[in-house]
Amino acid sequence: MQLSTFLYRNGILPPRPSPRASVVTRKQSKSESDSVGAPIKIRVVLSRPLRVKAGQYINLWIPSVSLWSWVQTHPFMVTSWAPVEQDILELFVQTRHGLTKRLHALAALEGSASFSTFITGPHGSSEPVSQYESVLVIASDFGIAGTVSYIKQLVYRYNTTTSQVLRVHLVWQVQTLDIAIAAQPFLNSLLDEDIPDDDTSHARERETSGKRRRQHVLEMSFYLQSKEDKKNEKLFGKHNRATVHRGMPNYEEIISAEVSGDHIAKLSSTREERGEMLIMGEYIVMRNPYPR
Repeated sequence: MQLSTFLYRNGILPPRPSPRASVVTRKQSKSESDSVGAPIKIRVVLSRPLRVKAGQYINLWIPSVSLWSWVQTHPFMVTSWAPVEQDILELFVQTRHGLTKRLHALAALEGSASFSTFITGPHGSSEPVSQYESVLVIASDFGIAGTVSYIKQLVYRYNTTTSQVLRVHLVWQVQTLDIAIAAQPFLNSLLDEDIPDDDTSHARERETSGKRRRQHVLEMSFYLQSKEDKKNEKLFGKHNRATVHRGMPNYEEIISAEVSGDHIAKLSSTREERGEMLIMGEYIVMRNPYPR
């Protein structure tokens, strides 16, 4: 069964073009040898559409990069998400040793490179998140790769009124500016997808009928640890919902502010019952009801 799934998923039987991985990273010369920790983005064009739930990962085999790739599997979190099957999967990866170091070395010569690949998956479980009123997402460095698909799902379900969520706050502690710059496109995309009601008669009608007008649901706070030039402080300046801070986040204050519910707009005409709050991160999922 596993073999037949592998053959089908990778376009071997019945035959189709095999999946292809496009690797993008910052262009650099051969003399810049220290690549460990550098961010790389991988875009996998699939042979056949694949349904991937938030929080799941795939394994990549890229034999043209390393002969050992035939006997080794390399798990990567999928950062893209869709309510239907996906034709293309997005990955955000930290360069380590072995396969990722080799991929970075090949892609860094021109800034990008493309390889035939084989995949297995998706693997792993997906946490249910749509029933919470407020979701605080905590990540550090490349741990953000495991949270982006959840945020994308939450924003989509908010826009389509298929969840209870009214607020999503991402707190991202990042060591270097390179990581933040590499993540900028998909983080800005998340903010772009967060669409409030405009000032139309339909929106006003919702409000007068006791229904909540859609506000922006997503906020991002980035805490930069490096002492690089502060002129990059407005890295995400096109959105006033994404702020960059220097130093360590004060998690006690952040959690207390979220628990208070002050960031969620209230309906003036009704008495609302408070929903529950979810705190999720790279290794933790905490379900905490608001104090009553």
